[in-house]
Amino acid sequence: PSTVLHLAPSFQQRVVTPLGVMTGVIETSATPDPEDSLHTIGGRLRDIAGLPELLSGRPDYVVVEGYPVAAGHDSKIAGAGYSKLAEGTDWRLYRAAGT
Repeated sequence: PSTVLHLAPSFQQRVVTPLGVMTGVIETSATPDPEDSLHTIGGRLRDIAGLPELLSGRPDYVVVEGYPVAAGHDSKIAGAGYSKLAEGTDWRLYRAAGT
């Protein structure tokens, strides 16, 4: 399965799309409100402040969902070697070089 880094405004699935559940990808989520509890996703919920480290793990894809989460992160994502594949009104999809 593909690996996806999902940048989102919240970890709450009522707010964002649960990509791992919907598509079967291995999803790591990064949000400004990470929570570490038995109700979250077993260590795959991270703080968006650690984006450079998360990108260095070379996930196959990066999904940015919801603005203003994307604000300021486009250049970090592109600088880590990702190219934009598609975008909508409130989301963007990036692919790692060579994927």
